[in-house]
Amino acid sequence: NYGIHPFITPIRDPATKQPLSGVYIGDCGFKMGLNGVDNGRLAFHNVRVPYDNLLNKFGDVIDGKYVTSIPHHGARFNSMLEALVGGRVAVGACSLSGAKLGLLIAVRYGLSRRQFSPNQGKEPEMLLLDWYSHQRRLMPALAGTYAFQIYGNYVRHRFQHQGEKDHREIFLLAASFKAMATWHKAETLQLCRECCGGQGFSAESRIGVLRTDSDVDLTYEGDNTVLMQAVSKALLQEFSSYFKGKKPLTAMLKYTWMSGHIGRVFRNKNFIVQMLASESSLHSPEVYLDAFAYREFKLLRQLARDLKDKTKVKKMSGFDAWNTSMDLIMHLARSYVDRVSLERFLAAIQVAADPSLAGKPAPASPIPTTDIQAPNVQTLRAMCNLYCMTRMERDMAWFLEHQFLAPSRARAIHVESMKLCTQLREVALPLVEAFDIPEVLVAAPIAGDWLAPKTDVVPWLVNKEQA
Repeated sequence: NYGIHPFITPIRDPATKQPLSGVYIGDCGFKMGLNGVDNGRLAFHNVRVPYDNLLNKFGDVIDGKYVTSIPHHGARFNSMLEALVGGRVAVGACSLSGAKLGLLIAVRYGLSRRQFSPNQGKEPEMLLLDWYSHQRRLMPALAGTYAFQIYGNYVRHRFQHQGEKDHREIFLLAASFKAMATWHKAETLQLCRECCGGQGFSAESRIGVLRTDSDVDLTYEGDNTVLMQAVSKALLQEFSSYFKGKKPLTAMLKYTWMSGHIGRVFRNKNFIVQMLASESSLHSPEVYLDAFAYREFKLLRQLARDLKDKTKVKKMSGFDAWNTSMDLIMHLARSYVDRVSLERFLAAIQVAADPSLAGKPAPASPIPTTDIQAPNVQTLRAMCNLYCMTRMERDMAWFLEHQFLAPSRARAIHVESMKLCTQLREVALPLVEAFDIPEVLVAAPIAGDWLAPKTDVVPWLVNKEQA
């Protein structure tokens, strides 16, 4: 009657190992992956649990009455779920490890496997990674992996050093990171599998096994769709509280406010068009950060208006209003992650340009690093640019619909992103090797001398490759 509460109780007889009276245990059976984990069902019927077995940090039963220090049901429920935050950070981090391994295998294979001659056999066959279709799939996935790794490092640091006032924001950072990292991993591993062709389908190549084993990441420790709803709900509550004068903006929306984006949204409909008018601006992540913040606030304001209209004018219940706004809710949550992940990417580039900034709070507005010629900084900027362009391309319909981009600029972004994919192909190998995955953990033949295991069956493969 008072929400979720954890407790401890025995479920099996110590002598016979059979379930105790009133305890029902069932196996979930064979799954599509991750079968090393034995999942089951547990149910209780008329099982008495002593008072002392209740884990009573947030609620207790004293003299037959329920007692809690958090009277609000929703707040108490959220406090209970905070125990999952560490797990969500870990799941997101593990997901990125899977994406990195898949990319390492696919890039190495793409730099060793040849297919099709550009001149009817008169020239050597091309490496897979020289095909634009490969670059266009793997390079954006690689840039996204770097972006989410940097985002994850930030979330983990905030989680490890959180104060009493940070719990709510950490809860939402972890939720958004877990959702976006696991979605990214699932998409990346699928692309890597396809880029390795039939070899990628082989179990020994590991990509397919990684894909199925980690697919459940999208569901456990919080279903991704549900977690992203929590992100949008928190943004909506903070937006509403600020304009009602109840509290100042926290770090969730602080960047956008301090950079003056709220004022721009209300005063100037299409300032992004002006900022993206020059060719140089197409390679400025700072401009894309403004665009992402602009979109986030427009969606946030639209959601607030839609919910108000549905409940006040159309007389819908709060539940129905929320349920029928799901597309907008998910769009807002993804936009929030795009903005925050890009903000952290820019901060990481600043640290690469000036190591003395490491460990210091990020400035309210990013410091431009365009003129810094250090190779690592320029490579990171190129990766960041590709990440920005990829995220904008995915939501180009929204920017065009709201006239924030002219069609010619949208086309220019697409063309520049294609150029970046080809540019980053030249450094693809060092970028994946930078993940520093031990060879014993790679363990995929196609990531090394992939012909060696087959020469005992088809010896002429060695001579053909040498030829």
